[in-house]
Amino acid sequence: MPQIRCHAIGDIALPEQPPQSLVDLLIRLGLSSAAGVERMRGRVRRLARDLPVFESVWVDALAQARVITPYQAAEINAGRGERLALGPYVLLRPIASEGYGRLFSAQEISSRRRVRLLAVSAPPEIAVEIQAQLEQLVVRCRQVDSPHVAMISACGTHGDQIWAECDEVEGVTAAEALTRHGRMPAAAVLEIARQMCTALVATEAADVLHGDVSTAGLVIGSDGLAQLLMPGLRPILRPEEGYAFADLPPAAYDGLAPERAADGGPPSGAAEIYACGCLWWQLLAGRSPYSGGNSLTKLRNALSARRPSLSRLAPDTPAALLEVIDECMRRDPIARPKSFEALQTRLGPSTRSGERALRDYLAGRGGGLVRRPASRRIVMRRGTRRSWAGPAVIATILLSLATWPLWRGALDQENIARPVASTTGGPTDDDTRTSASDPPGRARAQSSVVQASFNAVDDSANPRPVKLLRTDRAHHLDELDLPPRCIVRGPVEGNSGGRPQINVPRMGLSITAADVRFENIDFVWDHPASSLKNAGQRGAIVHLLADSAEFRGCSFQATEAAATLPVAILWQSGAGRDPQQDLITGQVKLVDCVLARVNDGLACHYSGALQVKATNTLFVGSGALVALDHFPQSDEPVVVAMSQTTVRGGTALACRYGATKSSVGHVSIIAGGCVFAPADGNSLLRMIGKSSPRGLLRSIQWSGDGSLITPSVPLAAWSNMAGKSSVLSETSLEIAGLVRSRVEFAGPTDDIPGGSAAVRWQAPLRSIDPPGIDARRLNRGRKAK
Repeated sequence: MPQIRCHAIGDIALPEQPPQSLVDLLIRLGLSSAAGVERMRGRVRRLARDLPVFESVWVDALAQARVITPYQAAEINAGRGERLALGPYVLLRPIASEGYGRLFSAQEISSRRRVRLLAVSAPPEIAVEIQAQLEQLVVRCRQVDSPHVAMISACGTHGDQIWAECDEVEGVTAAEALTRHGRMPAAAVLEIARQMCTALVATEAADVLHGDVSTAGLVIGSDGLAQLLMPGLRPILRPEEGYAFADLPPAAYDGLAPERAADGGPPSGAAEIYACGCLWWQLLAGRSPYSGGNSLTKLRNALSARRPSLSRLAPDTPAALLEVIDECMRRDPIARPKSFEALQTRLGPSTRSGERALRDYLAGRGGGLVRRPASRRIVMRRGTRRSWAGPAVIATILLSLATWPLWRGALDQENIARPVASTTGGPTDDDTRTSASDPPGRARAQSSVVQASFNAVDDSANPRPVKLLRTDRAHHLDELDLPPRCIVRGPVEGNSGGRPQINVPRMGLSITAADVRFENIDFVWDHPASSLKNAGQRGAIVHLLADSAEFRGCSFQATEAAATLPVAILWQSGAGRDPQQDLITGQVKLVDCVLARVNDGLACHYSGALQVKATNTLFVGSGALVALDHFPQSDEPVVVAMSQTTVRGGTALACRYGATKSSVGHVSIIAGGCVFAPADGNSLLRMIGKSSPRGLLRSIQWSGDGSLITPSVPLAAWSNMAGKSSVLSETSLEIAGLVRSRVEFAGPTDDIPGGSAAVRWQAPLRSIDPPGIDARRLNRGRKAK
């Protein structure tokens, strides 16, 4: 029997042969043969040196030799190698998409043909219908013969996944080109418009509506050939768009026609023409015609906002092209051009000079920057009189700078002597001054404020009022009477060196003003369980009754003496309004915040579209960082965006649900550079309801990059009303950008915040920064006693 060489580690012998399970996987995926893996032996020895040869070393060697891609290596190391097979294809790498499906560069296993593959998860009740529509689309696509469009050539199913493919297209997307080279010159845009019209005339004749004309769906080759990708796919997967379906990234709605945004109607030829106008406008201007930091804002602006003048943003654009774009982007669909054939007649055919302009742009020789004419050189002739205006101006500036301290001192004295005017008509003294109509509780709440009046801070074109809190003693407040957009903080840093502390009532400090921002404040909850009226009732530190709020550098803590842990922020708003009259949108931001010794971080009892953003935030609790009291309906999209956030002990998201009588909405979770370390028996996501939530899991999408979850932690679990928990299958979840890895923290959970900084981890990350919180930016503030 031949001898097998081994590395010994403790009592375990690790053979130098490649693991058979890895070899079998690579053979099934068509990535390598057994002999091909064996040829990696020398590279494996160099990588391992004196260390044991784990399977991950073989995977790294294969990736280094370019036998497998970095994406494939990461999936195999994460234990998801079988997921690389999708239908008759093996996935090579992910491609940026608009969010309604996962897009990959893939390879057919049998022929090694490269394709562009889109995969979606669909509930069983509609999967059969979607598959039938895709098969009909494939038949119609065969009638299209144009070099400017990549048609869908095949479709199928793989487990609960539906896939569709087109041939691989060489080049860069228009979105990538704008990022690299800036806006395009008019000649290049005109050439793209001509080629697009040629393609869309052909698809129009085959009764195929593209439905997703965008910068991400337009690929430009180095030879000057523009190609539209996968026409007809989005209308099948998303036949309705608009406010009730605002679950995609904002860029996905750049070309959505106003009539579709308002009524959620199906795609049409007029809507397609509108999308083309928006795309050409964006290529010329280098930006979207309608701004919007989130999807709902983008949709609202597309309906009502005025877009900037394109002639000012792109002054080199010919009047004829400006006129065509303006007609395409008219809000009334009847006023737009009647067909792509009519547009093609007006724009004319593709030209060699246009293709050359497009190639020059991609090569960096034809950017869209407009050069200013060179300033005329002024030559001083001998005998001319020298102007003393320049030296006089310089002398005046120098004199002003020299005397500025004297001016500033006088101004400061004047400001000290003059009372600050209240922007709300309130008092102006430094301490308590209330009117006769004020309730006693309100006067007591204002007595600990440095200034009962509001100073104006001009952090934008619209000044924001500021309320300052003293730092020499704790404040006992029931509520804060604040105007909208107010900033609440302590004195300017350096004057006192402390942070304000607010001791809140058992059901939380009530906040009713909209868009309030709290800065560097410590919220403390110190109440025995007997102070709560009902058994099992939990208190709250902050009771938010507004649609928006922001917390920067704040901490939310229960004292060690508190027997029952409260909710950090209880968010109750959005109810009692007519959704037909008001589009309800709520947003809470947490930046550089600590939520410790609490149950849930943000308990959302909110009706309407909801957005939560957590940046460099630490959550150490027994519940969930974000807890939803119901699963969103179709008009209530939920977006939770986390960056450099650490969750220890609890879950990232918990959601209660009941019987769904109407179509459910979407929950989008975006996590970048985070660390999730739930306690034993906990999970990343927790669903709470009477029956199994498997159908709802398909409406939860997790994306992002560089986030870690500790090993053996279930991705999702279900808790019934009796409290019994069971682990849910991971196949129903669409999760990307999450890697399992052991994480070593700097200390225990009660060392806040420094103990929750990640100091060691095993997974490779793209960023050199540690995952999770930056403890240096988190200020613990006053220690709760």
